[in-house]
Amino acid sequence: MTVMPSTAEAASRSAPRGARRAALAYWISTGLVCAVMVFSVLSFTFYDHFPFPNGKEGAFVHLGLPPYFKVELTIAKALGVLALLVPGVPRKIREFAYFGFGLTLLSAAIAHFSVGDARLLSPLYVIDPLLFLGCLTVSYAGFLRGAPEAFRGPPAQPGVGSNGAATVRSVRVARPAPPSEAAPR
Repeated sequence: MTVMPSTAEAASRSAPRGARRAALAYWISTGLVCAVMVFSVLSFTFYDHFPFPNGKEGAFVHLGLPPYFKVELTIAKALGVLALLVPGVPRKIREFAYFGFGLTLLSAAIAHFSVGDARLLSPLYVIDPLLFLGCLTVSYAGFLRGAPEAFRGPPAQPGVGSNGAATVRSVRVARPAPPSEAAPR
């Protein structure tokens, strides 16, 4: 019994090796960035009232940010994750999401550095956002090269299936006219 490959498997085999690697780098970096953003949305929503490691206040108060900014940032990050992961989102919307995430990560590093977290608590508070900014840069470079579409394979040809076999299309066959009685023999 032979097993036919799925459409995704056939398409990934038909894509050049470099395109598959670029697509893999794109999806890993995009997944990491989206996981970090989802984690921050959850922590802003449910856990920000717990004290920061200095024991006094939540992260937003520690950084000197107003409370309403937490709501705006939470909504924007959730929408940005959806824009990057949901297929069919217009290109401009995805670019806005990349810009917003880049601005957020750069601002997080600057905010933690300016309140002295690199000295007092740990340099990771400044380094982590910059590392994820690097992941975001890899993801955006892959997005510009078209990596999300690399696993889709070449466009379908009419009459050929995803595994290269010919497909059967219904064709209307003209039936011959019945012989008439008046026709000479």
